[in-house]
Amino acid sequence: MDFSLALTLVWTVTFFLIQRTEAKSRGCVTWFMLLVVGGAVAWFSYTRGVFDQALSALFWGALINFVFWLLIGRYNPVKSSDEIQVLGMDD
Repeated sequence: MDFSLALTLVWTVTFFLIQRTEAKSRGCVTWFMLLVVGGAVAWFSYTRGVFDQALSALFWGALINFVFWLLIGRYNPVKSSDEIQVLGMDD
């Protein structure tokens, strides 16, 4: 069975969440996501014997997120939670 698309989606979402995290907490989120998701994917790919598909999915997930950053993320950086204003709030 081919798990490439599912694994690519998992890595893409993981990298996207890391990329769009506030700068203050990016290190903590990166370590947590890579340990939890990376561990789960490594265990899954090892038990199913699809480690080569997991490595390919890792590459494609990173490439998709790089293209997203290149086209959108560079021009719309993540703001600090101190700078975000909610519309309709009187504060």
